[in-house]
Amino acid sequence: MTALLSVAYVVGIVVDRLTWSAFHFVEDYHRNQVFGDDQEPSVEDRETYVLVTSQPLREQIIYNRSRLRICRSWVLNFALMSVFSGIWAIQQTAWSIAAIAFSGLVLSCLAAYVAHFLARDYYTNIRQSYNFLMKNKNPE
Repeated sequence: MTALLSVAYVVGIVVDRLTWSAFHFVEDYHRNQVFGDDQEPSVEDRETYVLVTSQPLREQIIYNRSRLRICRSWVLNFALMSVFSGIWAIQQTAWSIAAIAFSGLVLSCLAAYVAHFLARDYYTNIRQSYNFLMKNKNPE
């Protein structure tokens, strides 16, 4: 059982990297929309500052990033289920299986739609959290 969980973990990492490679342009788009010309400090530095400065905001950013990763991965999972169940439906000439393929395609599109907005929300969260912390920073 431990070996199976280990393999599932590694497969999850691989799927996450594959989907990030396919969707990084969406994240880049939202990053540029949210931050525009205001790139100093860098987005990475702002995120790091929030992560190390505020535990509640840190948890919120980590939670949002996790939701984005899961949603992004399910885009690929649903797409693969759609393709392979479609192939199976053709081989078996079974329209009930074709319904599963169509459902997988619809769910993949819905997951991509949601991932699009989660990416925007993720960068908005970083910007707002950083601005909040800087505004309420105690003078030293």
